[in-house]
Amino acid sequence: MVRQCYDITTGDRLAGSEEFIESLTHDAFIIQIPALREEYKTELEQLLSLFDQRRVTSNDEHILEVDETAYLEKYQPLVRLLHRAISNEDIRDVMDVEDEILRDFENLERHIDRQEEIIERQGKALGEKDKSLGEKDKTIEEQGKALGEKDKTIGELRRQLQQLQARD
Repeated sequence: MVRQCYDITTGDRLAGSEEFIESLTHDAFIIQIPALREEYKTELEQLLSLFDQRRVTSNDEHILEVDETAYLEKYQPLVRLLHRAISNEDIRDVMDVEDEILRDFENLERHIDRQEEIIERQGKALGEKDKSLGEKDKTIEEQGKALGEKDKTIGELRRQLQQLQARD
């Protein structure tokens, strides 16, 4: 199924396709937070701007600079909840552990990618060796046939020689 993607604020159809979106089995609204604009046109964009990664503080990637007064009153409880979360030492410790786990997964993925590349190269080398061995087997088989023909010819010549010697 070919999906059509639209910018919800302008209604413009977006060009190109995205593997993730194409793999969905249902219609959906996809919000790409990194693609949010500085000016927020809808309430949803304003709410999601709370998570805009362009606002990361320089000393801690877990903390975003958020001006509480820039948000509607109905979003204030969420803003306060997020502020409490970053001020809670236990939550910050959990975030640090999660970061460490993510780094470990990334390292593991890189290691797996390298191993897969090595396996692929070795597979190609083995394929080439198999091809070479197949060619050698074919050559040996052809040589065996040639030797068989030679033996047959020698046998025929001996028989003819014996017949000639028997006449004399």
